[in-house]
Amino acid sequence: IVMDKVVHAQLALLPLVENLQRSDMDPIENAIAFKKILDDNIVESQNELAEKVGVSKSWLSKTLSILRLPSSLLSKIQADHYSDITVLSALNKVPEEQLDKVYGSIKTMQRNDALEAIKKVISKPTKSKENIVVLKNKVVINTTGLSKEKQDKLKLLLKGIEQLLEK
Repeated sequence: IVMDKVVHAQLALLPLVENLQRSDMDPIENAIAFKKILDDNIVESQNELAEKVGVSKSWLSKTLSILRLPSSLLSKIQADHYSDITVLSALNKVPEEQLDKVYGSIKTMQRNDALEAIKKVISKPTKSKENIVVLKNKVVINTTGLSKEKQDKLKLLLKGIEQLLEK
């Protein structure tokens, strides 16, 4: 029985290792193959799989993360023959409603440019310490965390400002 498991593992891993040597191998196909080997318990962990096929654990993890992207996007990626695993992995951080647009804009970019574009989309604006923001036609005051007394004072000040502006 032990011998059968060893032979089964070797038969499953050998084609995968050979396919990784091909430069035209689709990263999604690789990810699917890796996932199947893990799901079938041919190896016990991502670490073991990475070691057996001769890739880094981080590369394997990035490759597997591609499968978390929506299937509609995966189809586009395959149709475009897009293969930068680092960029594809980074797309997982983009909000789902923006994925198609972001992928459409980055698919022709160099890796660093694509990663920078993704970073801009996912970066959240830093919380400003300013409680007052002046917009086009109004002033917005963030009163979160202010005491009721300070909120009331702000309301009085705003009324005073409005009265000055009306004159």
